[in-house]
Amino acid sequence: MTKISYISKKTPPVDPAPAGKSQNDLFQTTLNRTLECKPATDCSNLKCVHLEEIQPIHHGFDNITDQETTVFCMADHLLDLLDQYSGTIQDPCKTLKEAEPVLKTIRAHADALRKETQFLEPGSTLRIIADQCSLTAHIECFKFDRGDYI
Repeated sequence: MTKISYISKKTPPVDPAPAGKSQNDLFQTTLNRTLECKPATDCSNLKCVHLEEIQPIHHGFDNITDQETTVFCMADHLLDLLDQYSGTIQDPCKTLKEAEPVLKTIRAHADALRKETQFLEPGSTLRIIADQCSLTAHIECFKFDRGDYI
């Protein structure tokens, strides 16, 4: 440790100032630009004619029937159940026996959703989405029964 060789040639120090303007010039330029800016106008003398409540945006959901609301809620609940089932399947601490009750609930809700969508218009977007949710649930039930997760 005591036999470290010394550097015989000294290197010149590096100049910290950037090429071009020095730090003082940059600060002075920024300060001058800031001082040249015009101050904001005083709005206190302006009078407001009247204030009104901002009207909500109309989305066109005013004519939703009770049947459509029911189908929407059922599809939402079925998606929540599928999400819970997905978490159960992915959890290494849980067994397939623990996933089976959730799957039975999913199957029952998918069947009920399929029956409710029969009363909607055949080409409606809500019916298409609900049918896809129900089909996805039935496919998961089929995959579980077939033994894909063993």
